[in-house]
Amino acid sequence: MNKRIVLVLAVFAMLLIGCDFEYYFTTSSTTQSTSSITTTKPDSDVVPEHASKGLEYFFVEDENCYYVSGIGECTDTNIVLPEKYKGYAVKGIRGEAFSALTYITGIDIPDTVEVIGPAAFVGCEITEIVIPDSVTTIYDGAFAYCTKLKNVILGENVTYIGESAFFNSGIEKITIPKSMTTIGTAAFYACPELTEVVFLGEVEIIEAMAFSICPKLETISLTSSIQRIGSKAFAFCEGLKAIKFEGTMEQWENIPKSEDWNVMLSGNTITIYCLDGNLPKQ
Repeated sequence: MNKRIVLVLAVFAMLLIGCDFEYYFTTSSTTQSTSSITTTKPDSDVVPEHASKGLEYFFVEDENCYYVSGIGECTDTNIVLPEKYKGYAVKGIRGEAFSALTYITGIDIPDTVEVIGPAAFVGCEITEIVIPDSVTTIYDGAFAYCTKLKNVILGENVTYIGESAFFNSGIEKITIPKSMTTIGTAAFYACPELTEVVFLGEVEIIEAMAFSICPKLETISLTSSIQRIGSKAFAFCEGLKAIKFEGTMEQWENIPKSEDWNVMLSGNTITIYCLDGNLPKQ
């Protein structure tokens, strides 16, 4: 499937779920420094020996660093990004840098990278990804349609996962680190193999449809830091039977929730297990 087809599918999917697809494709130019960007051609002489050769980069003068911008002449199926290029740190992966490259099965991200751009790996056949602790932001659609992506380890300093970041991926289990404050709209929408979600601590907002249509999702562990649960956040998760809430029943009842936060086609209900007792099925 070529790049154009995958991106069209992504737009179509986001129209269906009501996401702001204009933001989805412009984030790379509006939220990353763009005042002084210079695209460069591959230069194997300035890439560390262990890293993939032939990738393309651009230099961001305001940040005094490079971002990986595309596959260039690289033919590796397992991409190893360098810590430095031409003596400068590699701090980001540009939006759509590797989108729709289905032959890519692995990616090694160094601990200098801070940003993974929108749709950076959309449609790739990556099977696992380790996000280093240096990464703070995973933008919209970064790993959308990565259907073979089973294992994801999020670094301890990720604070934001954008809209549809892992949309329709093959993730089986995800642990949300303490640093995370917001789960974006449809971030894990339609992940058919997702069975467990664990929140370690500081998440405050779970946006609309964040975990909608994850039919195998059985268990969720939430902390008392939650301040809002958006519309259809856990809707149509037909296998979801219980939420383990690390707070009191009163705290749970006081969390603002949309009426349809857990709507089910089957009429399935969820038991909320709190520190001081269990709430009636919801």
